[in-house]
Amino acid sequence: MKLWNAATGNELMTLKGHLNQILSVAFSPDGRRLATGSAGRDGVMLFDVATQQEVAAFFVNGTVYNGLQFSPDGNTLL
Repeated sequence: MKLWNAATGNELMTLKGHLNQILSVAFSPDGRRLATGSAGRDGVMLFDVATQQEVAAFFVNGTVYNGLQFSPDGNTLL
C-alpha cells in the first residue's frame, strides 16, 4: 500500500503486509497509527506511520474488514 502527500502528490511511503486487496483504512486521531483491513487471512494490520512498521495484526476467520474506525482517544479500533 502506498501513501501520498495529498497537497504535492509525492509518495511518502510504501507499507507492506497485505497479500489480498485492502478494503478499508483508518488513521488514529493523532495520525501516528494506520489500520488497514482486508479479507481472508490478512485481516487487520496496524502500522506505525513514523517507522513504517507493522505493530499488530488481527484476524477472525471468515471476516471481511470493509470498515475501520478508531475511537476518539485512539485506544480502540472498531
